Amino acid sequence: MFAAAFTCLAVVGVWGWTGWTPIITGDSPSHIQFAAFRASFYPLFIAAFGGDSQLAVLAQSAVYSATLCWLIYVLHRRFNSRLVTVGLGLTVSCNPFLWAYSAAIMAEALTLAMVNVLLVAFVYMTDRGRDDYLRPVCLAAFAVGVMAGLRPATWSFAPATLVMVVLFAWWRGRVSCEWMKALVCAAGVVAVVAAAEAAGFYAVHDKRASLVPHHLYGKAAVLTMQADFAIPPLPPAERELIERTASLMRPFKEYLNDERAPELIKSDLRRYAEGFGQWGVLPWLAAEGLGAEPVAADKERIAWAVIAANPAPFLRLILSRYIDAWAIDSSAYAIVRHNAKLPVFTPPALNRAVPLWLKRVEQRRGDWYDLFRYSITFPAFALLGAVCLLASLRLCWVWSRVARKRLSVADLPPQTMLMTAALFIGQANIVFVCLASIPGFRYSMPTFPLFVLACLLWFQSSPFARRWNPARA
Repeated sequence: MFAAAFTCLAVVGVWGWTGWTPIITGDSPSHIQFAAFRASFYPLFIAAFGGDSQLAVLAQSAVYSATLCWLIYVLHRRFNSRLVTVGLGLTVSCNPFLWAYSAAIMAEALTLAMVNVLLVAFVYMTDRGRDDYLRPVCLAAFAVGVMAGLRPATWSFAPATLVMVVLFAWWRGRVSCEWMKALVCAAGVVAVVAAAEAAGFYAVHDKRASLVPHHLYGKAAVLTMQADFAIPPLPPAERELIERTASLMRPFKEYLNDERAPELIKSDLRRYAEGFGQWGVLPWLAAEGLGAEPVAADKERIAWAVIAANPAPFLRLILSRYIDAWAIDSSAYAIVRHNAKLPVFTPPALNRAVPLWLKRVEQRRGDWYDLFRYSITFPAFALLGAVCLLASLRLCWVWSRVARKRLSVADLPPQTMLMTAALFIGQANIVFVCLASIPGFRYSMPTFPLFVLACLLWFQSSPFARRWNPARA
């Protein structure tokens, strides 16, 4: 009943929010046309429907709804907890951002479904009475393999899942034989799925393109704004390029150091400035005749040299990115709630770092829809991040007791193991995104069910929740 109800809510939500009309984003054409820098699974998924975006949206919405139904059913059947079932069902099936992603022509649409499948596999692993432990292991490996073939941002799921497979085998008390079989099976499934992705890619392209040089140069450009930035020993032409990059990024630096500027605007601007460093700095310098844009290999080498010469600023950057990952729509919240103003930069090219949708929010400041949406989004995600951090610290303390042999791993309840899996995999993905790209909405939404489930399980372990709703171990 719960599974059917929340699945219907999700279906009705997607239909009511989007009308099954495909949402075309800036990245959608590269998926439809199968650009050489895209993994093959999602472009092949679209091609399977003859390139018809409408059919693709209907299919991916059906897959997402089916996996959500499966997750809710398995979760309630395993733990019989109204708090966890209703809480996860409502927050996932009634989330308008997940509705939009289900109808978007983006790889994230299928990633959401695979995250549901991964959670189903871990729920099965919490049942010590199951003799077929390898079946949920293979299911989890299949899910992370498909995710890796959908988008590189989910590559962290594979090693994190393998770690959890070993922990679950240890928890089940069969470490000597079971964890090795589980690892071999999981690695085999991931290898088969990866081979399928490679075969699909090379059936269309001769060579892969990479976005890594752009992402790394974005990190290097942001590092030039640090007070203790050091220019690495490079050839004169490349050193001059870094100096000009630092000069162009200086207005961002001055705004971020301005104590009068709203902190919530700064939070988003740090991300937007890195995006400008990825795609705007070098083309602007080339257009102004201030230096030719280097080829991808040279761009990557220069960026690595900058990062290697500034380890402490780089670590601070990653830490700030992790905090900013939870500040979803913070700028819009500051605009609609506190009448904040977006910065205006000179030269005008820098203003491209501030997205157009945020400028539209500033223009229609009194719009009731924006007021309602952004008054909820930022506080909700900030609260979710704070609770997840506290739950993560709590789990670190629990596992430290296990490591010091003050607590037996066999004594950990199934809910703790499931919470460990959800938080470890979710946090590992956010850290990976902070290192490899720019954390934002599109990276936060696929991991949303992981963090919500972990928070609900943590709250359920409190004395109040146990009195209100005892769960089956």
